[in-house]
Amino acid sequence: MGTAAALHPGMPWHRALLPVLLSSACATAHAYTAESAPGRTSAPTPTARAARAPADTPPQSRGPAPIVGDTAVDVGNGRSLRIQPDGAISLGDTPLYFAGIGSAKSYERIALGDDTLVVVGFAFDDQPSEPGYLVALRIDGTEDRARWRLQIRPARPFDPSVLTWRTLVAQTRLVIVQPDRVLCLDAATGEQRWAFGHDRPRLLTESVLGDDMLVERPRLQLGEAKLLRDRVIVEAWHSDDVGPLRAPEPATIELDLATGHRVFVDTARPRREPTPLFAFNREPQIWTGHDDPPPRHPDPPPPHLGGVAIGPSALVWNTATGEGVIVNPDADAVPEIVAFARDHRIDVGGVNRAVRWLAVVDTYALAESALAGKTAKARAPSSGKDLVRLQYVFATLDTGAHVDADAVARALGITAARRVAELPGAIALRVIAEPGDGRSIELAWGAMRFADSRWRVNQRAVDPLE
Repeated sequence: MGTAAALHPGMPWHRALLPVLLSSACATAHAYTAESAPGRTSAPTPTARAARAPADTPPQSRGPAPIVGDTAVDVGNGRSLRIQPDGAISLGDTPLYFAGIGSAKSYERIALGDDTLVVVGFAFDDQPSEPGYLVALRIDGTEDRARWRLQIRPARPFDPSVLTWRTLVAQTRLVIVQPDRVLCLDAATGEQRWAFGHDRPRLLTESVLGDDMLVERPRLQLGEAKLLRDRVIVEAWHSDDVGPLRAPEPATIELDLATGHRVFVDTARPRREPTPLFAFNREPQIWTGHDDPPPRHPDPPPPHLGGVAIGPSALVWNTATGEGVIVNPDADAVPEIVAFARDHRIDVGGVNRAVRWLAVVDTYALAESALAGKTAKARAPSSGKDLVRLQYVFATLDTGAHVDADAVARALGITAARRVAELPGAIALRVIAEPGDGRSIELAWGAMRFADSRWRVNQRAVDPLE
């Protein structure tokens, strides 16, 4: 690890991150779409401060200190980790990180038993548009070696706040809190356990622009954080919910320390209300009034299709057959999803009746079941004017949300389709060719297409240094 290419494998950080940051779960329908609300601005950046740690947690860090000249960091037994402004890091005669990949600006030191954790913040002085990054090292308490070393990627491009962080220690976990992300590592191995940086993912169905209907992941600005037994408590602001006449909306986020899932022990679970899935076809596409002709009114959905969105989850039915499917039910919205599925009635051939739900589908689990470790013949995605396509990519990534198909299936007494063999006969699965050697899946149910390529996406924020 001695070249800039190791930090930027193939492209700059901000370019490599753009697909992750700009992609969301998409529902693509011919000639109509939804977008996030325009005109939103970010909340004032809160200062990340560590609260006093509860009595049942280890002593916590005071935060990073500046690097001024050649800096020596005490790592025990009379030894010092040396950090140079050009980025070189060494322990005695052992080099641990090489110069030339940004400048070292600040560091944090935390005792982990006999070992020492050192986190170093790097910036690019000659490329201010690129975000910085962190390097974390766990130094052995007796030998001149690092038990593990890793780079931590920035969560957002063009954001210098990556160099503001604080590390919380929780027995076997290290929790790095930044203004834009909470990152949990395994203390023994440095392996990433989970990350959190967005909240309340939801299908956007109320506006039209371009070709994709998106799942929005509202961005949070994170502030004070603390550990409370098996939870991480973070004070935050919904920075994407701020407009000229609105103040930042505060939120207290509870995350399960083991999984990173949202929990609601001391906070109220927000209720998820159903919204019409195909409401966007009622509005014409936005026209900016330039030289291009006004866009035509979007096509309506195919006949007989109806549906609702509950958060990022979709419930879709066909009034010709009376059947329906439930796709990617959000675990935090299980009560609302079950209640709607039980109570909703539709007109089928003049008869008012309940929807006969065929299955609860977990597209990510199905993609893993169909593709992990296998080479399958790939085809092009389905196309056609009468098709409606929901494409899940980053819908719940780093949001604390997760799919719970089993809970919904048990409550309704139907199948939870998490493996290919569990799909009902009315739903067909096909493998889709992606750019390069990529593969994704597409589920076909009537005119609906449910696609998922998340299984092949690198969702890690850390890169081990060999």
